Amino acid sequence: MSTGVLSADSAPSPEVRNAISELLQQLKITRLLVIDDDLDAEADQQNLIDVKVGYLDVRAELSAAAAIHGIDELVEDSRDSSLGDEIRDDIDSLWQDLDNTEKLSIIRALPAPDDTPRNLATLDAIKPYLPRRVEYIPLSVAEWRAQRDTLLSEGHPGTLIFFDRNLSRANAGPTGGDDFIRELHETERSGVYCGILTQDARGPEAEVKVSEELRSKIKKAIPAIGKDRVRAPQDFVEGLRFFLHVTELARVKEHTNGALAEAFRETQDFLEGIGYYVILASAASAYDEGVFEGDGLLRLARSYFRRRTEKHLAHNPPTSEMERLRRAAARTISDVLPRSSDTRALEWGERFDDTADLIAAKSATEVGDIYELTGRDGRTGHAILLAQSCDLMVRKNGERAHAPTAFTLAMLEEEPRITDGSAARLFPVGTLRPETKARLFANLARRIYLPPQVLDACVLSTDGSSKINKSLANPHALSAGWAKIPKKLRDWTASRVKTAEASIVLLPAKDQFAERAQVAERLYEAAFGQLFVDGTISLQVTADTGAVTFGVRRVSRLVEAHAKALLVQLSQYQSRPDTPAEIMRHTMPPGSVQAAPEYVI
Repeated sequence: MSTGVLSADSAPSPEVRNAISELLQQLKITRLLVIDDDLDAEADQQNLIDVKVGYLDVRAELSAAAAIHGIDELVEDSRDSSLGDEIRDDIDSLWQDLDNTEKLSIIRALPAPDDTPRNLATLDAIKPYLPRRVEYIPLSVAEWRAQRDTLLSEGHPGTLIFFDRNLSRANAGPTGGDDFIRELHETERSGVYCGILTQDARGPEAEVKVSEELRSKIKKAIPAIGKDRVRAPQDFVEGLRFFLHVTELARVKEHTNGALAEAFRETQDFLEGIGYYVILASAASAYDEGVFEGDGLLRLARSYFRRRTEKHLAHNPPTSEMERLRRAAARTISDVLPRSSDTRALEWGERFDDTADLIAAKSATEVGDIYELTGRDGRTGHAILLAQSCDLMVRKNGERAHAPTAFTLAMLEEEPRITDGSAARLFPVGTLRPETKARLFANLARRIYLPPQVLDACVLSTDGSSKINKSLANPHALSAGWAKIPKKLRDWTASRVKTAEASIVLLPAKDQFAERAQVAERLYEAAFGQLFVDGTISLQVTADTGAVTFGVRRVSRLVEAHAKALLVQLSQYQSRPDTPAEIMRHTMPPGSVQAAPEYVI
């Protein structure tokens, strides 16, 4: 009966051996320790019983071990499965003399119950993967506790340690491996790498989940590899590669954090040393430019902080970690490795600003703002603001330099299917929410134009919606010019409401004209523009208070670098709308929008 661990067909190929050897060489690993409670006393007694029961299947292995340890008459010629007392005693005596590696080789030869590989056999299957220069040391929990300080003394760097997570059979609990890893991380040990090798992680998604649980408890990057990987050589290579990538990248992150902390302290000292004249000059400049006065000091601090961080990293770079990372990064981690939720959120955050952050910061209207548009029929869509920063800047008098009557927004479409050759007008923006998979594309040929007041109202509301009423927030966190915006918004809506009401009062009374309310709504919409008349965007006017609510809500922002790149594409498209996509963008194949990578903008 096959154990299902490593058959002749699944033995490590030279390519797999070379890949593992290369990965271990990157970290200068010379020893691999595996700590598992299946080697402790209680489990060891059960293993001995299993060997006796399966005596006929392991006679060859027992005979070889007995010859090494000076027991000559252990194996009988009889095929009888029953064991005499003398042989039982000899096996008991031999078992006490065997080390863990020898025991594993015998147990591995036992038939697996229900064709399910034994955990110990799985552990022993690692050994054939390793180059000769790497020592393989399986340990029980008791042996690890007794030998830990010796094994990890300063004279033994280059050690890779795998702990089984569930160590209940050694009375260490179902997450005993977590506790041992925490103890290791409490003292920085150069050249020592540790992680989890567990049967609890069946598949890549489970591995990521276990790793994230460990990170939340230990505050370190702790890779987890499922024991199932050991049964397939290539899977084990991928798991080990992921292990090393995560470990080394975490070390680089810690190094970078140290440089950031030191640069931050120096930046604080720098700000403390700025004289009053510089502070006053910074405030005066911000006032004239139409930016928040605090941004002046922020700009000084940001520049100083960047330069000091670069200096620390340049003078003390994580050289060894980066060298190993660069060699490891030359190979793909895994094409099937699942992206964890925090990875998706991080990638999303590199491209978009969140609604809550924009609201909390009272962030002014800016290029790349993304709005949810709700029509009269309740249907929703999205559009992105494309305008020059200089045109968006509110000066100290509360006006924009060119006093635009409308801003341009490009409509966003979800995974469009192009059949008419119009792919040149579509540019990938990304997924609007981190938990979604559908990508959005900016359609430069589908544009709408909204008054600045409608968009500015989103900045001053408590939920990002475009509402203009008496309770507009006073934007103290914005520039001096924005302090005048609430009154200007109310004056703007009041004048349009007044224009509409001048016509509404001429309508017959409701008892004489049943459609009076609907006609009044259309007159209000006509006062604010064509988009409201055709129902593309809803409009609600409260006649007694003059409050106006538009079907517009700011929900996100494409970060500045991507937004400005998209603005450039709009300028090119407007000047040459028929220019082929291959000339404007080298990445999008003709006739296929889906294949366009998101990073092109």
